[in-house]
Amino acid sequence: MEKSFVDHWLLGDYEKIAHYAQIEYLDTLNSLEKCLLIFAIRDQDIHTAKSIADLIKMKADKSDFTPDEKIRFFDTVLNLNILNKADPDDEFIRMR
Repeated sequence: MEKSFVDHWLLGDYEKIAHYAQIEYLDTLNSLEKCLLIFAIRDQDIHTAKSIADLIKMKADKSDFTPDEKIRFFDTVLNLNILNKADPDDEFIRMR
């Protein structure tokens, strides 16, 4: 079975992650995976990391979402992060 980008990320295999920065592989990643890629390569290849970030921004600016929808999506992601840091004894979090 072939490992995906996220598999490599979770395993900390940054050498294999870095090859996704090549143009033929970059288009196979979703926005979250591209953000993880930026995080993984930022110290070794800041120029490529910035280029990928610019690409994400350009695509976001061209999206059909209203500014209010973008804010709602951003808030949702922040709230998910807060939930992940919540009390581990919280029954609701364990049920997810």
